[in-house]
Amino acid sequence: MAYKPAASKGFGSHYEIFPLGDAGTQYFIKPLRFQASRGYGLQADITFRHLTPTSGLATLNFTLKSPEAMLPPERLAISNGRHTLELQAIKPLFTQAGKQYVEHRYTSTVDLPELLRLFEDPNWVWALTLEGQSSQYHTPGATRRILEELGRLVQPLRGA
Repeated sequence: MAYKPAASKGFGSHYEIFPLGDAGTQYFIKPLRFQASRGYGLQADITFRHLTPTSGLATLNFTLKSPEAMLPPERLAISNGRHTLELQAIKPLFTQAGKQYVEHRYTSTVDLPELLRLFEDPNWVWALTLEGQSSQYHTPGATRRILEELGRLVQPLRGA
């Protein structure tokens, strides 16, 4: 059974918590939007399980839209100015053609303690290299406010 903490008010709709008994707690962070300097944006969601001490992996899924089909990114790094997290082994989940764009969904696993460090600062920048072209995706104001709240949620987990 999933629940949303009552104390989170409006932000509780941006994540869900699943108690897993002795297996810890699973967290699902719903899709966050990031803006491109040009073209379409990027959306990402995160799933991880927490046990004490904090260790393990988190699953980071992200969606890119483009005017045409494309290969998976060669490089993707997320930085908050203090910490950088490099995604390894990016795998395609699906590609779906729409009327105006092609939607590409990818997944990767990342080190959970490294991911939690990103929440120390809500100003995330996604640096993507795709087919030799580099682009960046920045945190818009609404996503920054969500990341600030999520930072408070995961703060106790960072020290565990």
